[in-house]
Order: sequence, then C-alpha cells, then structure tokens
Amino acid sequence: MKKILILILITSNLIFSQESEINKLIELGSEEFQNNNIIKANELFEKALKIDSLNKDVLFNLAATELRLNNKSKACKLWQKGYKLKDYGARELVLKYCGQIEYSEFMFKEDVDSEPKFIFKDKELPINIDSKLNPKLTSLFLKESKKSKVIKNYKNQKILLIFNINKNGKFEIKAIKDKPDELKFEIERIFNEIVTFIPSKYKGLNTEYWGGYAFPIYFN
Repeated sequence: MKKILILILITSNLIFSQESEINKLIELGSEEFQNNNIIKANELFEKALKIDSLNKDVLFNLAATELRLNNKSKACKLWQKGYKLKDYGARELVLKYCGQIEYSEFMFKEDVDSEPKFIFKDKELPINIDSKLNPKLTSLFLKESKKSKVIKNYKNQKILLIFNINKNGKFEIKAIKDKPDELKFEIERIFNEIVTFIPSKYKGLNTEYWGGYAFPIYFN
C-alpha cells in the first residue's frame, strides 16, 4: 500500500510540474506574440506542445502563430484538432480561415447536418419538441417502465437524467444524479427496446454532439 501511495504522489507531482511548465510557456509565448515576436512565440508553443499534445490552449495559440507565419495549412490542422477536443474557439477559427469542419465522432450541435430522431410506425420523429422530450417517446417509455421490476423500486420518485443518442444509434445516459447503475442500465434498456433511434449525421456519417437532452421522469 505504501508503494502505491508513493507512486500516486510521484505521478501527481509530475502532472502538476508539467502543468506549471505548460502554463509558463503559454504565458511567455503570449507575451512574445503580443510583442510581434512571432517566431519566438511559435518556438515556445511548440515546446509546450511536446509536453502535452492535447492541451487546447497550446493548440489554439500555436495555430495562431502558424497563421501569422503564413502556414495556414498547419494552423488549420491544429485548430481542427482543437475542435475535436471540444474547443469552441477553435471551431470559430476553422470556419473563418479553414472552410469546412472535419468529421468527428463528437461535434458541436450547430455543426451537425441533422439531429437525432426516432422511428415510430415507420415515421421519423424528433427527439425534442419545444425543448421537451417528444410526448410520444415519453408515453412509450412510461408505459413500458410499469413492467420493470427494477423501476418498481423507484415508485413515486422524480428523477432527472441527461441523455443523448450516440453515434451507433443507441440511447445513452450521460448523467443521472445519485442513482445506482442498475436504474441507469434499465432506463437505457427500455428506451433502446421501444423504438429505433437514428443518430446525428454529418456529411452522411453518424456522429454525436456534445451535450444532451434533459429528461425529468416521475415514476408513479
């Protein structure tokens, strides 16, 4: 146990040290950029990228220096990478300087070509209507939930969950506060059995957008 704790401590200190070094390099690079020393700023951001290639701030700032150095193609690659790490600022610059956003398994809601739907009686219906879960989908779920032995344990309880339709077309709960996994899995099972879901699409490919739908449930 002592060895494990020491290892955790060493790892934590290493991560903290790396974050401090990255923050310092970003600060120095930003100062050089503001002073129009673009090459020096680029070198500092490149150094930070070698420490953490998935740092959104590093990617964003390095791309800005590449654009100033007329390396638009490299700048766009960096911003596209930042987009896939959920950097909204990178999204705006991709649209401004790079044209189209590259496909990603997760995307911002405003970028998908179509939002998720479900099929009922051979018709494609929206998940939400007026910012609320489609009444038909709600009705189907509540009717089926009355047959569930698991859900019977939560009778007269109100539950709020956040869900989305993943890129494989499956109902997936993202958050359900203070409830056991058995309830989460049961709700997912029921939704995925009562209807067929269609995921978001971008350029003809299945995707999922960050965020999700809020669904308050009252089991009576």
